[in-house]
Amino acid sequence: MTKNSSQAGEPSDEVRENGIFRKVQAHLVFRLLAAVFFLVVTFLFQFRLRGNLLAPPLTPLYLFSAILFLVTVVAAGILRFIRAVRLFAAGQFLIDILAVTILIFLSGGVESPFGFLYIPIIIAAAVFFYQRGAFLAAAASSMAYGALLDLQYFGWIRPLHFLPGGSVPRGSDHYFYILIVSMAAFFLVAFLSGHLASQFRRSLQEARASKEELEWVEDSYRNMVERMGAGLLILDEAGLVQFANPTAHLLLEADPGALVGKPLERVEPRLHEIVQRAPKSRAETRGRTTEMPLPQEVTVRDSGTIRRSLLVSLTRFKEKPETAPGDRRIVLLMDQTRLKAMEEHVRRLEQLAFAGKMAGEIIHEIKNPLAAISGVVQILENDGPVDESARRLNRILQREVERINNLLTRYLWLAREARQGESPQPVLLREAVQQAVEALQDSKHLGASHQIHTEVDPGAVAKMPPRHLHQILWHLLANAAEALPQGGSIGIRAFPETATDGRRIVVNVSDTGPGIDPAHRSRIFEPHFTTKDGHMGLGLSIVYRLVEEAGGRIRLDSDPDFSTSFTLILPAF
Repeated sequence: MTKNSSQAGEPSDEVRENGIFRKVQAHLVFRLLAAVFFLVVTFLFQFRLRGNLLAPPLTPLYLFSAILFLVTVVAAGILRFIRAVRLFAAGQFLIDILAVTILIFLSGGVESPFGFLYIPIIIAAAVFFYQRGAFLAAAASSMAYGALLDLQYFGWIRPLHFLPGGSVPRGSDHYFYILIVSMAAFFLVAFLSGHLASQFRRSLQEARASKEELEWVEDSYRNMVERMGAGLLILDEAGLVQFANPTAHLLLEADPGALVGKPLERVEPRLHEIVQRAPKSRAETRGRTTEMPLPQEVTVRDSGTIRRSLLVSLTRFKEKPETAPGDRRIVLLMDQTRLKAMEEHVRRLEQLAFAGKMAGEIIHEIKNPLAAISGVVQILENDGPVDESARRLNRILQREVERINNLLTRYLWLAREARQGESPQPVLLREAVQQAVEALQDSKHLGASHQIHTEVDPGAVAKMPPRHLHQILWHLLANAAEALPQGGSIGIRAFPETATDGRRIVVNVSDTGPGIDPAHRSRIFEPHFTTKDGHMGLGLSIVYRLVEEAGGRIRLDSDPDFSTSFTLILPAF
């Protein structure tokens, strides 16, 4: 930044030439106005005093004004074709000095009232070329004026007089005094104007460098704010959004620019509540009271589903009354949604790991006694005729033994099957869906009142162990069928999809059941969580575990009044 700033302090050759070009244009305009002014003044002066516009004493002034006007017009016409603008500008100052010298000659020489006209030329040279140019112009003016006075003193030239009476003889002291005073004035003006012009140039360069550095800092901060991963809101004392960066629009699901000018209460009521009731800690910063509430978390929900989890940090500036009364707040929004999802994912995996560990410890302890009980029941049933009451007790005992056996089998999936490291294989989704539907029909989960609608792309091929995919589809279809005790529609869709991370298979299983209570959605994949009587709550836990083992993802979408949908993202072959 320092290097760029130092380079920015010195204008480029192109910028410098453009600046001199504009100065030359202005200089020529002023000279043109001066020529017109002398022409008009000469006209009025002669008309008033003599009444004859073509009287001989003023004819040279007419000619001088006309030539000066013509020279200026020609210079303005060729300016656009000049490449060496600085040299051209220096030549114009020589023309100016020559013109003033001629004017002094035409108006009486040492007695001319126009000797002061050298001073504007020196000042203009300082504006163009700063102190060096001012001193050169002062030296050239002194030489021209001195030469004119010397020639007049020695009688080599006779200046003209447009006023009646002619010239009065002067001594050498008068000439010397006029020349010395004029030269002193020329160089004094050169020093002052050159110094002021140099100071002005230095100030202009510093201002330009400061402006460019400020623009660089402003652009840097703007880019940083616009590209930062956190949302940024600036609120005024009335709670209106004065500024919102693109991330804030994304987090609050608003169109670009839609937040500015809106009350925060309308943008997001929960966020407004946090801003209003945030606890504060005070600090004094440059004449203003800064209140920095501790960060708080707000969960934005939509129909019970977590849309965003935001960490809100607030900085409040209360200006002192003598400075600028008001209460401005900066709200920083950090998106915690993915972090929360990862925490939830880790929590579920820990629960599944605990369930698997527990299963590994108790399954073998239960399996052997269970097999013994089952064998005893069969022996009792085969020993001979028993009454109806004993037969009923045997059936109850067999059913409960079978229930315990199913429970242990499902625990084995959590404890052992998902860890066996079966190699992934290409699995046609069309065949896997058909086999899962047939298995569900054989298990009598599906009845005549259930309609199955399948829409499977023939090119949908997943990469995972076939038994795992079968278990996933079977549990999801069974869960959908159980949500429709009075019958209904179950839909299965599968299709390949190309995402930024490669190809994948999307599988969607939906039903037209009553949906899942929003309060239960966050626990739906937990082991042993169920809302159905007589169920163990392991089916969706197994689905979650197997999908994760395959490197996929599962998402639940449910409306309490309409339907439930499970969407699987599986690796494609």
